[in-house]
Amino acid sequence: MIKNILPIIILFLAFSSKAQDFQISTAGVSNLNGQSLDFAIHADSINGSGNYFYNLVVEIHNTSSVEKFIQVRRTNIEQSGYSFPAGHTMCLGTTCYSGDIIPSASSGKTINANETIELHVQIEFEPTGYGREHYDIFEKDNTQNSVSFDAYYHSITSNIKNLTSANIVSKAYPNPANNLVKLNYNILDNGFITIHDITGKQIGKAILSKTQNSISLSTDKVNSGMYFYNIYVNNIKIKTDKFVVRH
Repeated sequence: MIKNILPIIILFLAFSSKAQDFQISTAGVSNLNGQSLDFAIHADSINGSGNYFYNLVVEIHNTSSVEKFIQVRRTNIEQSGYSFPAGHTMCLGTTCYSGDIIPSASSGKTINANETIELHVQIEFEPTGYGREHYDIFEKDNTQNSVSFDAYYHSITSNIKNLTSANIVSKAYPNPANNLVKLNYNILDNGFITIHDITGKQIGKAILSKTQNSISLSTDKVNSGMYFYNIYVNNIKIKTDKFVVRH
């Protein structure tokens, strides 16, 4: 049985973006470009049987005075117990496509000047599943004319919600980082942090001691770019965020 669940949407830190001919928005977020959304679905509010289903809707607005021919590319960063229902991978307007790029290289979707169309992405995952995706929306003949956003989908239970509220972890700073990135925290038990590159590959891991309140991680030997980090306490993930390295 598939259930439609109303998620709590948390807006993570923005990363830099350039002014383009497109503006993207979703419920509660008027300027989605360069943002990361956390769709936290409270699984303990239902009986827990079956999979969870969510339909992400993003409005794409052409702010220019001429029509634009667009494509959308989805990149999977990480996933577990997570999938796209057959036949409903991604939809632009009323037309749905399969695969990680829509439309295909030989076709496209035209947005007239000052027109808005909707991007629909249907997500299905198990009660303990999760997935992180990156989306690029760009003009077919000018790929630099683009906007993008990240989406993280997962379910949480009462125990995890209580654990999350009882442990406090700051955002990584400075951001962007050069040779060093730091985190302040106050946790009830020992934990650890994992660092991942944009492809989802783990490139680092460090212990978080409950008797300390901060950790410093060297970034001088990693390439410039965006990185994700996960915080675990008692082997339960309590926080996911990102930072940028810029040498």
